[in-house]
Amino acid sequence: MPSTHLERPLQQDICAHLAAHGWVHSPNSAGYDARRALYPADVLTWLQTSDPKNYSTLIKPGTNPTARQAQENRLLDRLVTKLAAPEE
Repeated sequence: MPSTHLERPLQQDICAHLAAHGWVHSPNSAGYDARRALYPADVLTWLQTSDPKNYSTLIKPGTNPTARQAQENRLLDRLVTKLAAPEE
């Protein structure tokens, strides 16, 4: 295979394009949750931005940080479970 065909430059181009259109990109794996195979902060921000009304019913505004973290963990676990389930 020619040396010009490398995956890393393609990944960098995709990330640069997404960043230029408002997406946040991390140059490393900081914040990655390997057990859930996702970036919790990204998922939670996307859910809050795309559906703030439903998000606020699941993650109660004004909740203390410990309770908020528990609510976020439950939401992420439900999401991962739902996505991992075979379609019926």
